[in-house]
Amino acid sequence: MEQFDSLKDLARHSRYATYATVNEDGSPHNSPMFYIPSERFDKLYMGTHPESLHAKNMVRTGQAFAVIFGRTPHGSTGVYFKIENFHEVSEAELPEALAAHNAARALLGKDALPLEYYQSPNPQRMYVGDIVEISTNDAERGSDGRLAKDVRFVIPASDLQ
Repeated sequence: MEQFDSLKDLARHSRYATYATVNEDGSPHNSPMFYIPSERFDKLYMGTHPESLHAKNMVRTGQAFAVIFGRTPHGSTGVYFKIENFHEVSEAELPEALAAHNAARALLGKDALPLEYYQSPNPQRMYVGDIVEISTNDAERGSDGRLAKDVRFVIPASDLQ
């Protein structure tokens, strides 16, 4: 598991997120995807093919739940994102979405993608959702020092900026 200096470091430098969606039959669907947050942590972006099951689920329901995780000096932890209004980006939203994607790529030393990468006739599209809640977990320990209970609490986006 990757080591990070802090929760803020985890949120800023994670490479992948796991997105949970709901299939039409109500069953869960989970997809590991490239992690693309907005700078203010008010949006999550995703580049994917529109025929993928996770894209179809997100567009159909407008919802997703994403998690990034790693180790910090306090132990294993995650940052959880509740997402609403998930949709394919419009032409007007595409420059901002691509800027976020290219910022995430730059952290990995990858070249920037051109705007045309997400435009017809190319098959990939960008999606965006509004982050409506961010939370993390912590451990309550018993008198023996062992994990007694996992506790989740809401954190403000400003804690990650």
